[in-house]
Amino acid sequence: MNEQLLLDLGGNALEHRVHSTHLGSGSPKVCLDIPRSKRMRYPSEDLATRIAHLNARLDKDLTEFFTDHKVCRLFALIYADVERLCLASHSAQARLAKHVFDKIDSEIASKIQPRISMCLSRDVRESPVAAAEEFLTICDDWIALLTSLLKLFLYLDRSYLLHHPKHSSIKNHGIQSLLKAINTKVDSQDANQRKNDRLCALVALLLRETRSNRSNLALYNLTKRLISTLKRVDVGHILNANNSFESIIVDEYFASKKKWMLDEETYVLNLLRSMNDDSNLLLESGENPDVVRKIFKDIRWNFLLVDLNYRLAPALPILTTIENRPYFQALKALCGTSMVDYGSDSMNILLLVWRRYVEIRAKRVPLDLEIITNILSLWQDLNAICQQGVKSNLFAFEVRYGLANAFKSKDFSGAIVNSLSRYCDTAMKQTNKSNEIISDLKDKMLIIFKLISDKLAFISVYERDLSKRILMSKNFDLTAEEQIVDAIESVLGETEVNLRLRVMLRDYVESKTSYSHVKLPNALETDFSALVLEKKIWPDVPGFSEDVCLPQALKLILNDFEVLFGSNEKRKVLDWKSFMLHQITFTAHFAAGPKELEVNLLQAVVLMLFEESDTMSITRILESTKMGERLLRRVLGTLSTSRYPILQMSGDLVSFNDSFTDKSSKIKLVMGKEKDISPADEPKAAVERGRSSECRSTLVRIMKSEGTLIYTELLGKAIEALTPRGVPNVQDLKTEIEYLILMDYLARDADGKNLTYIP
Repeated sequence: MNEQLLLDLGGNALEHRVHSTHLGSGSPKVCLDIPRSKRMRYPSEDLATRIAHLNARLDKDLTEFFTDHKVCRLFALIYADVERLCLASHSAQARLAKHVFDKIDSEIASKIQPRISMCLSRDVRESPVAAAEEFLTICDDWIALLTSLLKLFLYLDRSYLLHHPKHSSIKNHGIQSLLKAINTKVDSQDANQRKNDRLCALVALLLRETRSNRSNLALYNLTKRLISTLKRVDVGHILNANNSFESIIVDEYFASKKKWMLDEETYVLNLLRSMNDDSNLLLESGENPDVVRKIFKDIRWNFLLVDLNYRLAPALPILTTIENRPYFQALKALCGTSMVDYGSDSMNILLLVWRRYVEIRAKRVPLDLEIITNILSLWQDLNAICQQGVKSNLFAFEVRYGLANAFKSKDFSGAIVNSLSRYCDTAMKQTNKSNEIISDLKDKMLIIFKLISDKLAFISVYERDLSKRILMSKNFDLTAEEQIVDAIESVLGETEVNLRLRVMLRDYVESKTSYSHVKLPNALETDFSALVLEKKIWPDVPGFSEDVCLPQALKLILNDFEVLFGSNEKRKVLDWKSFMLHQITFTAHFAAGPKELEVNLLQAVVLMLFEESDTMSITRILESTKMGERLLRRVLGTLSTSRYPILQMSGDLVSFNDSFTDKSSKIKLVMGKEKDISPADEPKAAVERGRSSECRSTLVRIMKSEGTLIYTELLGKAIEALTPRGVPNVQDLKTEIEYLILMDYLARDADGKNLTYIP
């Protein structure tokens, strides 16, 4: 090549035709006009022959493949022939694609469709599992066959069919042909009957079998495979089985509803369990979550929420058991979204039914000695449902409301008031009470106390028991008692009722501090301790209207203490008439030796008479003590029992038993109650005492607010204030007014019409 040609950048100086070029420096380009031969419109004979040979070999391969499901030639050779044919001409690859599709359609018509017809034409209700397994085998075999075919004709599928505007891929064509076979009419007699209708029935039957036999994992997996397979092959939503899963499941639920309604107690549980299992099954099968939500949104409303009040009431006992509480929580979640989903507030209905359920369980608590333990067990069970089941404070509030409403009746109120006070009293009398025991008692007491509607009745009973513990219990625990009073105050606040309990504890503390083991001028060798109680604050302590004549020695001791007390409290007067509460310990000498006797003041008065004489008549004792005969005989009865015959009675004579013997060196002579209240009447008596305390507190509160009122106006205001809790007895109110006047709470003017409050 010469220098000129190189410089012309492809030009030729010998060429006579000059062309301009952008690659040159502006000089004309000289190029040769070389004629080109046109491409032949039709392939040459040799090319046509090669295409015919390729088609023949591939047709043989397709025939072998669909006949024996295998090919004789190597995969590489077949793949190479497909590639050569596709590269030979566009029309050749189009004819090849059509030939492959025809083979697929032929295979469907000759083999697959008869198998599907046989599988779905028989009654699937007889053996749904076998029908489902056979149908899945057909689908799996066909998809596997299409996958193998695709490997052989992969070049055709990717280079031609994948980009073709009308044709589908080999696998998609095979699946569409399968769907057409499933969707083919069964026979000409029933034009509306299609095989896919049988397929829908099969899906419904498997869902029912899976629901009734939840432990059968193989059945569950079979149902999941069937739904998943239908979803995988029916991408275009040709089959009703995929496009109307909603109708299948809803129809199945309508069929199951008739069976579930035979047992109202398990209806809701069966429905919730089925919804949970079926939704999980559909989601695991690859169903769209939005579709699943839509299906069960309609089911929830039509089968449950539309008549929730009617369905839920008998179902709660089973729903609230430990193993079924997750379903109760699910029900609460469904009701919580009902306003958004349906525009109806089902949560209020659920809470109302829950409250009624609580009341029913509360009213079943037996009115026996274990009532407090049973109520606490019920409380723990219901709160466990609220905290571990539904996990909602709204339900816990309904528990408190329902229990309180159930315990409003007089029978329940009286029994609970009396039993709770006894429960606290028993715990308080125990020895070695740890902080844990007191804390547990306080918590349990507060649970019951908050449920009591008539809290004043409980306070009245508790005051009496507290006074007994202060006066007579050997294991009185001031710290524990203060904690219980603090707990009561935390519920009621600072009220006049709580003040009474505080004053009782204060009297105990002040007496222990100021009047314990005091030395008196006339009893230097006597260990004297006194509990000084503010009478108008303490419950009515058993006293005596009659005055008892005390021995001179006792008179001197009591007079010395009155002088000591008067120096500190000049405006207060001591009242010693609660004779049975005064405890005296002295030594009595018998022939067998001395014994320490612990007696009350009345018993001591009688025994001290026998220091002068061993035998006395009852008449003389009456004259010496000034007791009433009934009271004296009661005292003598306690001193002449068969166990402790300190005195012996013979007709009208009473003698000191010098020959008395006993193993114990210390003897306590108990003086029992004159008349005990029977256990059956005890709750009623407690309620009556509580009502009396309520009337008294109301009268004091009104007078403290008004200062001065006419007697009739006070009665009217008191009746108005007490009526919401029950109409009070007017005579009882008058009695309470007289009591308040006697105890210096109120003062009556000269004409007796006006009453004035005394601060």
